[in-house]
Amino acid sequence: MMRSIVTVIVLLWGMSTAVSETRMEAATSALLQQVQLISLIESNDRFLRYQRILTANQPLSVDDFYQVKDSVAQFWQHNGITAIAPYLVNDDDPYTAVLALEPNVEGFLPVNNRIRYLLWLAKVQPWTRIEPNGWLKPGDSHPDISAIVDRLRWLGDYDEQDIDKGNVTQDHAMQDMSEGKESQNTQTGKVGSEYRGLLSSAPTSTSTSTPSTPVNHSESYQSNDVYDDNLRRAILTFQERHGLNPDAIIGPATLRWLNVTPINRARLLAVNFVNRAKYMSKIGKRYLLINIPAYDLVLVDDNQTVLHSKVIVGKPYRPTPVIQGEISNLVINPSWRVPRRLLKYDLLPKVRQDGGYINQHNFEAFNYSEELVVKSDEEWRDLARGHFPYRLVQKPGVNNTLGRYKLYFPNQYSVYLHDTQDKALFARSDRALSSGCIRVEKVEQLANWIASNLVRDKQTWVDMQIERTKTQWFAFDDKLPVHLVYWTSWLDEHNIAQFRDDIYKKNQNIIAELQAYNSPNPDE
Repeated sequence: MMRSIVTVIVLLWGMSTAVSETRMEAATSALLQQVQLISLIESNDRFLRYQRILTANQPLSVDDFYQVKDSVAQFWQHNGITAIAPYLVNDDDPYTAVLALEPNVEGFLPVNNRIRYLLWLAKVQPWTRIEPNGWLKPGDSHPDISAIVDRLRWLGDYDEQDIDKGNVTQDHAMQDMSEGKESQNTQTGKVGSEYRGLLSSAPTSTSTSTPSTPVNHSESYQSNDVYDDNLRRAILTFQERHGLNPDAIIGPATLRWLNVTPINRARLLAVNFVNRAKYMSKIGKRYLLINIPAYDLVLVDDNQTVLHSKVIVGKPYRPTPVIQGEISNLVINPSWRVPRRLLKYDLLPKVRQDGGYINQHNFEAFNYSEELVVKSDEEWRDLARGHFPYRLVQKPGVNNTLGRYKLYFPNQYSVYLHDTQDKALFARSDRALSSGCIRVEKVEQLANWIASNLVRDKQTWVDMQIERTKTQWFAFDDKLPVHLVYWTSWLDEHNIAQFRDDIYKKNQNIIAELQAYNSPNPDE
């Protein structure tokens, strides 16, 4: 809201100012920032060509400027992203028109700042692979330690208090926008530094020069090649914002993320920002959203977050689908009808080992006529070795696989949300462990919110709280929209860049396609 108000003030001020060479330069610089972001997403050379036009060492014609500006406007419009001041995007003053064109999306300024920093970093800092050929832990010595410290510094994860405060250079200023740092002037509800500057006077310079040769500051942090406590803290920070196990051990997963180049980080941020903005523009005020690679659930009511929870999602070879729907029923003490695929690959191998598995785990068997079938342990073991013409249903109870609650929404994949008896799995950082359904850590809090806000028969709900073996379905007065999304990068509430593993390899094609069209150097 604050950004919108300030932008409108700036734009109205700009309308009273005659178009000048200075304002055209400022407009060109502002437009370039949007073009750079879009060029990380579009798999063609049109916006790369626009970058060359906007950065050419010659005056930009008015026709060229408006051609680029109109293409940017079409991109945002095509993706369902509205401008911050749509009534001014065709203003005669180019600077006003460009500022009006910026996406009216929460978090655009901090995301744009991170992308600008990463593009700058791609220019000035070599990003050679770090390969220590072994795991590194606190106390170890290794020649690659100084390179790791330096890389964490560029990414903003190493504690800034160790920098020589008397040596403030331009690369330090640029690092204030690094992805691991909280940017105070781009917090939600605060005015970005570029807008504050515009309130006082029009820009007199559009220089975006940055050091052509990076300064190596590794000695400022690390006087030797020992993995010390400063590095341990930095690695923990790095691991946490990449969804890794925060164990301070520099192993394959941590190294893989350390070696992700700035340009690919920028691409991930840009692609996910646009995908998220496009999706969220169509979402309502009340919904349940599960970000699959983040293993995260958020419940929103009247645009306010009322619950956050860890979740467990499908394994890579049994992925949770990216779908949306409406939760229409909640079940207390559900039974579990075992899907044929799970029966074949998961349960029957256990029955072949121990025919008592069926009875011990509270399963009942039914034939195709829905008749209950009773066999001895030996008979079940023998049947499991060949054709198994029965379906298994686990009765409700404290040891039921689905736990206490099941949240059902119609979909072609037969996935749903449910409780689990194996609570210890939520402590893991990698939680792609299910057969496609979503296990919710705070399922009881979620069920209680649903009971208070949606369940029709509240008295029966109260009566069922002490019951553990009787199944009860509850209908809703209103359905709850549920969204299963796949976003692997974003800025959190502190404007810290977060990245997650591409557990289903959905980003591989995106990155490969973009790399085929985009040069590693964004100015080439």
